[in-house]
Amino acid sequence: MFDLAPLFNASILFAEHRYYGVSQPFGNESYSNVKKLGFLASTQALADYARFLPYYKANVLNDTEAPVIAFGGSYGGMLAAWFRIKYPHIIDGAWAASAPVLYFKGGNVDPGAFDKVVTKDFVDAGCDRTVIEKGWTAIRKLAKTKKGREILNNVFHVDEKSLLQNESNAEDLIYFIREAFEYFAMVDYPYPTSFLQPLPGWPVQAACNLVKEQYPKPPTEDEDLVNYLYIISNLYYNSTGSETTNCVISKVCGDPATNGLGSDALGWPWQSCTELVMEICAEGGKNDFFWDECKEAGGVLKMVKRFCLKTFEDIGYTEKFLFENDAPIEYGLEFAAASNIVFTNGNLDPWSVGGVFEDTPGVKEAAKNGVYTFFITNGAHHLDIRQPNTCDPESVKNARFQVKIHCLLKLCFAKFL
Repeated sequence: MFDLAPLFNASILFAEHRYYGVSQPFGNESYSNVKKLGFLASTQALADYARFLPYYKANVLNDTEAPVIAFGGSYGGMLAAWFRIKYPHIIDGAWAASAPVLYFKGGNVDPGAFDKVVTKDFVDAGCDRTVIEKGWTAIRKLAKTKKGREILNNVFHVDEKSLLQNESNAEDLIYFIREAFEYFAMVDYPYPTSFLQPLPGWPVQAACNLVKEQYPKPPTEDEDLVNYLYIISNLYYNSTGSETTNCVISKVCGDPATNGLGSDALGWPWQSCTELVMEICAEGGKNDFFWDECKEAGGVLKMVKRFCLKTFEDIGYTEKFLFENDAPIEYGLEFAAASNIVFTNGNLDPWSVGGVFEDTPGVKEAAKNGVYTFFITNGAHHLDIRQPNTCDPESVKNARFQVKIHCLLKLCFAKFL
């Protein structure tokens, strides 16, 4: 955005989403109960922007005819696309990066597709799929005994306040590790970042290099199998080496995987438990190196409900707050009537499976109206809209160039130049 703005003599406006950052409508009480959280919704946020932008153009820019282009990545990319679809009279176009707008009921996305990409990222980087699969079994086996739990607490340097004290705590530890794998795959950027956690460049490759150095031959003993998982997850949670312990039970310490998002990290879980219900679960077997949680839970929706109750039941959440049809009804799952939207996705990003591609329903028809899709080799989660870096792969540089030249300058928004 900062590189593109001068080309258009444009200003850049960041409008903070309600309930995120300092935009807390009820101050410190904003997340205290479901009644107050009920105003946290994508529809409300888009309405906020739709009301604010005309005011900003008239009173700050002093130009009511100034065109507006929305930029966003991940959930922000979803908002950018939906903003253009819902309010085409307010904004003139959108660049939606890594926007999984199809990952909803009726979107025809395999629930296991996300973790299939996660697995491919690690296997392609040299991690041993079989060892990882056996690692989950080893954790569950060790957690059955006091001695085994002591081993797990020692290997993972578990903090005193979240020590594994019973067999069920194995699932807390497994979730802690799994999040590291999934977020690693998302933020597999070619240079050091601190988006979610401080990480080295190409962190998935870095993690796999560490375990290959430690274990030139695949480990077979339970303690070595869990140590394999520890080495990988420790790079995610403690790449700087500054942490001496790990708090692994989310009920005790929140979600350490997303500390970089700040104190409002429950915002997205709330939305995914109410209006933006995504059908995602690991399937194990040939699909991924996790386990068949869909089958274990009795279906993906039951699994989502279980997570939501565990996370929000204390503040009054019940199953009646979960509306799995909201997003498909509110925003739609086909794009024939859309216009002036650029959808970009990267092959390293597990969220790409829920994105828009050239074979998505309605996209071919919408191409004449400026709807374009780009699939970027070696692209991680919304890497293409991050600030350009000399370490960026040529594929990412080329995608940015194509969007700028063929969409922004010549086709999509040419009438505004």
